[in-house]
Amino acid sequence: MKWSLADLGAALATLQGREPQVIFSHWSEKANGAFELAHRDDAQRAPYMMRMSRRDEAAKAVRKVAIPVSHAEAAVLEAALQTAVVRVLGGDGASTGTKSSAALIEVAPTLEVSTQISS
Repeated sequence: MKWSLADLGAALATLQGREPQVIFSHWSEKANGAFELAHRDDAQRAPYMMRMSRRDEAAKAVRKVAIPVSHAEAAVLEAALQTAVVRVLGGDGASTGTKSSAALIEVAPTLEVSTQISS
């Protein structure tokens, strides 16, 4: 799923407590994807819940995952998203003059996060 700067900012706003949740979806010819990150107030549960789904248009199959996110995991996710914003804006020192308007964020069910600039 490609995230725009607005998507990155919305997720960061949720992680920083400025918004209670972020929900967005992206549609393409091959697949449709949805992402949700919500803050939870229940002290007995993880402070955030992240949900993702993907619908493959060819197979019409829907894959969904819901991941509880701890404070520690949220801190790592926030750092990864901030790095993605810097890279999209060309602040990583490796810019070749062409800036991308979107970053590819890959979040696996184990909350392993990587950022990569789309071309």
